[in-house]
Amino acid sequence: AVVEVTCKAGSKIIKAYGKTKINGKYSITVEDFDYVKYGATVCKAALYAPPKGSPFNIPTKLNEGTKLYLKSKDKYEVVLKAKPFAYASKKHFKECDKPKPSPTPYYYKSPPPPSPVYKYNSPPPPVHYYSPPYYYKSPPPPVKSPPTPYYYKSPPPPSPVYKYNSPPPPVHYYSPPYY
Repeated sequence: AVVEVTCKAGSKIIKAYGKTKINGKYSITVEDFDYVKYGATVCKAALYAPPKGSPFNIPTKLNEGTKLYLKSKDKYEVVLKAKPFAYASKKHFKECDKPKPSPTPYYYKSPPPPSPVYKYNSPPPPVHYYSPPYYYKSPPPPVKSPPTPYYYKSPPPPSPVYKYNSPPPPVHYYSPPYY
């Protein structure tokens, strides 16, 4: 493609043209433009002509051009940069199609079935048999009989005591062993 750079220097309009490389990049020298005096804001870049023999030859809104801004600068040159622009094609390319997001299907979720009604059958109340009240009867006190008469029995007389006196044990003298 051919790119056109237009710079407005006061009342004078300066135009320069250049070809893009295969990757779309380009480099154009703008002769007789005083960058120090006017700056980059007075310059604009736009596509001028599509590549020869290319099916991409329909101008897009991007072709209306983009303002230039400073990329780098030194004492020898000033490099300006532009935003991208492009041509479109009359022919439709399948590989350029973006898959359209299909709407997610709506699945109806029915509410859960009602829980079964639980009926609690309580046990029947206990059957009470009537019983007469219980009264405690203490046992009768013991009947005291008259005490039996006490008769004293004396112990039998002591039997005669025989006392034996044994002789005293012999006296032994113990002598320690001699070493």
